[in-house]
Amino acid sequence: MSFTSTLVADLEANSLIGAGNVGFFSIVRAVIVASFYNPSFMCVFWYRVNRLLYERGHWRLSRFLSAQRRYRFSNDISPAASIGPGLYIPHLPDIVIGTKAVIGSRATIFNGVTVGTKWMHDKKMPVIGDNVIIGTGAKLLGSIRIGNNVVIGALSFCGRDVPDNSIAYGIPPNFTIKPYEGKLASGS
Repeated sequence: MSFTSTLVADLEANSLIGAGNVGFFSIVRAVIVASFYNPSFMCVFWYRVNRLLYERGHWRLSRFLSAQRRYRFSNDISPAASIGPGLYIPHLPDIVIGTKAVIGSRATIFNGVTVGTKWMHDKKMPVIGDNVIIGTGAKLLGSIRIGNNVVIGALSFCGRDVPDNSIAYGIPPNFTIKPYEGKLASGS
């Protein structure tokens, strides 16, 4: 997916443009307006710029801009993390997403979420599917797979796989997975 189409999906997830309003000037205007009024989208926008620089081999500039984004928005999303289009972050502080994490499209991530490794030198990180909502303070650690259309509840600890179309909540050993019927209300 190109940078522009990913940016359009992020704008739509943040309700800054409509589905049919994807002209060049509409995109530029939405980004300019968001720079003044929507820090949530700007955090996602600067992550996308950092990711683009990282993919093209400009690691030093990417790390510098990532550090600036970390201080400005109070979160740590690695430019090496692979996050699909349509990312929506309603509340910015305390989000940590590690370098090898993979997150699918149309994800909603609330504040206090950690997506990373169980141990400091471990390289195994979660793979998260499409249409996932991760609640406030949730911790997703280790080599786990979170399926599509999943809701991870607030203050949950996920240390094992979660199947598709589920709601997961609680802290082990009271970790419960229930089948989810219906449509998820994500940011898109």
